[in-house]
Amino acid sequence: MVEVYEIANIEKHTELAEADSARIGRRFYIGVLAVGYRALLPHVDDEGKVLLTSVVDCVLGKEGDNEIIFTTVNSIYTLRKVVR
Repeated sequence: MVEVYEIANIEKHTELAEADSARIGRRFYIGVLAVGYRALLPHVDDEGKVLLTSVVDCVLGKEGDNEIIFTTVNSIYTLRKVVR
């Protein structure tokens, strides 16, 4: 089964943009989440839409874990697994 995650937190290296704060609580699948690549997270509610981040610097955790934290050039994302 494909795991579903929601964005629990986004910390910007500068300030939190309005568009970023609107993403908190949204649910995503993990498409691509690897160091050196842009994260690609398809929306659960609309699989035609994806969240595409800047290049990922570090990933703490892996798909299946209850929490995944990853950093990009611009932000730190915290994803929490949704129990269905």
